[in-house]
Amino acid sequence: MSGCDSAAIEQLAKAIALIPALKIIINHAGFASPQPNEYAKWLQNMATLAKFEQLYIKASGWEMCERQYTLEHVQTVTNDLISIYGIERVMFASNFPLCLFTKSYQQLWQSYTELALSSSQLDKLMADNARLFYQF
Repeated sequence: MSGCDSAAIEQLAKAIALIPALKIIINHAGFASPQPNEYAKWLQNMATLAKFEQLYIKASGWEMCERQYTLEHVQTVTNDLISIYGIERVMFASNFPLCLFTKSYQQLWQSYTELALSSSQLDKLMADNARLFYQF
């Protein structure tokens, strides 16, 4: 689901409100577009969903919006997601095998370590939050 699709976001919010015990995760960071107008709409819609504490974000699929995405875009999206949802409700993922459109699986995970994040934040984003969400 595109995070820029306000009608879909509104419907999702209604559905989540009906089942407050249901844990939900938005994949691919809600397809955060690098285009400024779309990004602004995405940001607004992500903030709309943030009030639901059972909703989490899986930040991945960067290549789905832009094959030649930049680490700067990943940093911006990650910072905004952490600001909106808190560090505990965001996690990184790979979107394997589609991540291979732009880089290897190992290169993707290495690039996450190059972001301006503390080691504590990286631990949460790269492992701890997934363990908690998926209960393993």
